[in-house]
Amino acid sequence: MNAKPSSKRGFTLVELLVVITIVAALAALALGMANRGMAKAKGAKAISNMRQLGSLLGTYAGDNNNRLPPARADIQTSSGAWEQLHWFESLATLLHPDLEPATWRNKKWWQDNKPVLLNPLIDETSKPFAHDWWNPGYAMNRQIIVNLAPPGIGTSWGPGQNGPQTYAIPLTRIGDPSRTPIIAPRADWHFTYNTTEIKEAGLKQFLINDRMPILFIDGHVESMKLTEYTKRGLEKMPR
Repeated sequence: MNAKPSSKRGFTLVELLVVITIVAALAALALGMANRGMAKAKGAKAISNMRQLGSLLGTYAGDNNNRLPPARADIQTSSGAWEQLHWFESLATLLHPDLEPATWRNKKWWQDNKPVLLNPLIDETSKPFAHDWWNPGYAMNRQIIVNLAPPGIGTSWGPGQNGPQTYAIPLTRIGDPSRTPIIAPRADWHFTYNTTEIKEAGLKQFLINDRMPILFIDGHVESMKLTEYTKRGLEKMPR
């Protein structure tokens, strides 16, 4: 008895290529949607963190004679060496009063715990500086210090020089808190956002829908184009 020829056949090369192309396209689409979703979540977290930073600054001022934390205070160790205490380290102490100050100098601690002081949009490729313990991706407005620090406090910004960055600015000296920026994203510990700085390539990673979130002294967060920052004269605030 002769066997009947099988009606089954394998895929042709063309059919296989079509299937592979469709699968690859679907995978790329899914990856793109996942990346956009992740970027959106990080952007929302970055803004949420800034609002909490506003609350922390208010708490700090309430505990310290209505003054902001120094941008970078000089601390002399028992050995006589000078160290610098950044503004975010002062706020970290409010969040974690039970931890030793040396904790804030541990890059791994920042990465493992991801406190509100760490911008989720900064990473190891950030410019001009990658994430490190001294660079959490949020910066303080340098112009506040430049404009309001007493003239007799010194001019050097180096450690142990009693420079203007060591001065704790009284909130009462800031006449227009709703127009005075205090915190903004940047890969450094301070910012000015003048006409030169807003062209910094590294700022692009911190943009959310092409806008930069800015925390003002009065606690509100406003997102704007970087060019709008200078058009509104915010790089000169406080006056």
